Amino acid sequence: PWLSPHQEVPIQVPGITELPGKWTLHVRHVAHWNLETIAENPNPLVAWMDREALGPRPYVRTRLPGDRFRPHGLEGTEVRLSDFFINAKVPRCQRDHLPLLIGRDHTILWVVGIRLSADALISTRTQEVVYLRFRGP
Repeated sequence: PWLSPHQEVPIQVPGITELPGKWTLHVRHVAHWNLETIAENPNPLVAWMDREALGPRPYVRTRLPGDRFRPHGLEGTEVRLSDFFINAKVPRCQRDHLPLLIGRDHTILWVVGIRLSADALISTRTQEVVYLRFRGP
């Protein structure tokens, strides 16, 4: 998926949200989930997350100056998004266009196609799970 810099798109939960470039974001509630299956997800355009993390008005946007992120796998450590992009070897020409899923309290929950946030992870306390999938042209 590719967004214009400073673009912001509210998403439907559940539902289908149309994005620029003929991309869509499909979001649905999951009644039954298996943590092993979720952990083995090989598709970078698919995510399962705690519904509570999305909050009442989730949206997709591109990066903003000063953005910070808690990447899954870094034991909850918060990093500057710009540093995360460098360490993840995201080409400079893509950084202003990558979609970010934003949830409760304007928290970055997913750098789409690259990494989920620790804030979005499903845990034993999770009551409701949502499945998200980006589909392209």
